[in-house]
Amino acid sequence: MSRPGSQQEQSGQARAVEPAEPNARALPGAWSRFSGLIGVRIAAAVLVAAAVLAVFAPVLASDKPLALRAVDHGGFEAALDNMGSIALSLNSSLEAALGAQPTTGSAEPFAAVRGEGLALAKCLESVGPWVDNGWRARVWETESALQELLGQLDQPQAQARSVQLATQVEALRRDLTRGMELGAAEAAGEGTASAANQTPGQSGALHLRARTSFPALGDLAGWERALIACTLLLGPVLLWLRKRTQRTLFRLWIGIAFVALGTWALSAGMATLFARQGVDSRRVTTRNLESEDIEVEWQLNSPLGAGARGTDLEHSSHGPSWSTRTSNRGPGQKLQCNGEEFHLLGTDSLGRDLSARLLHGSRISLSVALLATLAMSIMGIGLGALAAMGGRLTDACVMRAIEWLSSFPAFFLVLAAVALVPEDRLHPLASIVLFISLVGWTEIARLVRSELLALTKADSALAARSLGLSPLRILCKHLLPAALGPVFVAMAFAAAGTVLFESGVSFLGFGVRNPDPSLGALLAEERGAGSWWMQVFPGLAIFVLVLCANALGEGLRRALDPRAEEGR
Repeated sequence: MSRPGSQQEQSGQARAVEPAEPNARALPGAWSRFSGLIGVRIAAAVLVAAAVLAVFAPVLASDKPLALRAVDHGGFEAALDNMGSIALSLNSSLEAALGAQPTTGSAEPFAAVRGEGLALAKCLESVGPWVDNGWRARVWETESALQELLGQLDQPQAQARSVQLATQVEALRRDLTRGMELGAAEAAGEGTASAANQTPGQSGALHLRARTSFPALGDLAGWERALIACTLLLGPVLLWLRKRTQRTLFRLWIGIAFVALGTWALSAGMATLFARQGVDSRRVTTRNLESEDIEVEWQLNSPLGAGARGTDLEHSSHGPSWSTRTSNRGPGQKLQCNGEEFHLLGTDSLGRDLSARLLHGSRISLSVALLATLAMSIMGIGLGALAAMGGRLTDACVMRAIEWLSSFPAFFLVLAAVALVPEDRLHPLASIVLFISLVGWTEIARLVRSELLALTKADSALAARSLGLSPLRILCKHLLPAALGPVFVAMAFAAAGTVLFESGVSFLGFGVRNPDPSLGALLAEERGAGSWWMQVFPGLAIFVLVLCANALGEGLRRALDPRAEEGR
């Protein structure tokens, strides 16, 4: 007869056999071996630097000023010219709508009126920020009258209000135009006496106020601003987690999710702020400020001062300027080199700066590599685990699919698939990511399957099964964490291959096309011997990215396989 405590002791022994965290002791040692390799450190630093430069490419290489304090005379005058005609058109449209159905309260007859009302409101919003408080009060009164009219279009007094609004808008436009003339005369030292007799709210001198805007940031998409903010916030988080245990990995992912959500909301607010302040970013580049009749007080350009698409035929096919001595540049001016603009890596046949196009091109190549690698890893891990744990029939089906896909040349399969999919149905980059993922998961699936088949016979898996744990829990908690080491190595090598895939497809003209840059497309733009920099620098960028990714994978392989070090 057994003692009363014997069953509890046996249960405790079984729990002791069960590994709470598989590979928990091996990974810190692997990390120390991995971080101790000098070549791996250099490769990781280069890849991180390339990723950060790719994220900040729209800020580092932009043909729009990062910050601009200026007076938009051209935009202000255009808004004034449109105000009067829009108000008259609104009055005519309202009269026609009321004449067609004077008794109904339907909103359909007033659709044209509402559209012209929104156009007039946009003109008033464009005028308001540039005038001082006295003039701005009149602009606000006009906006209030417009909103009141739009809210009472079906009322009997709507037509009278529309006529009154048109008169008010015309008076405001006339006074603002007269004020600009008096302000210009006062600035020139003429007509100061006549201007002094006027009040600012009526027809006095008008001096437009300079406004600060951020054209380059205002031109970014919401996801770009969110990505930049996440990159800035993720650095301190990673530094904080540097000496933490592996249990904080889940907290890291939760933190990243909250940071992404917060930065998305922040980017939406920033987009509204940038859209309403100062000069319209759609009209401004560093080259056309004078032609757009913009009076600049000061401006801050991007470090390169050029974008990926801006053309300049006067400086087409210029070689790199870094070998010559440069002169100083003043505030808001581009860097000069012997009287000409400075281009670090030269320009192409359309005068586009190659260094700016390389930054934006590496952004596309790295994005494709990251997304395709993640997609093929998820597919490979899922199908490999299904083959290992799903029974003989499932294993046979998955293995036959792997053999069938492996029998085709992957590059030509992806190339043919991308060429056959119309661009209006699926973007070329999305096509490349999709088809690379569909043909590239086979190697990762093989690795996961072989690792899981070996781990299912280990003592830890047998102990977990004897405790009555479900197969899914055994797989997710005990087997997969111990089998992910080779997967990380395969992911690093797959990222290197994906960069080559995307570069080859774009080089042949089936990926990214002009004017959008990518590393492969840059190689195909000019192939003459006279423009050697157009082949050398994009090719060197591809070589460095692939070399660093392969070095990272080799370092991971040596770190996760201690027997490789013991055999040396």
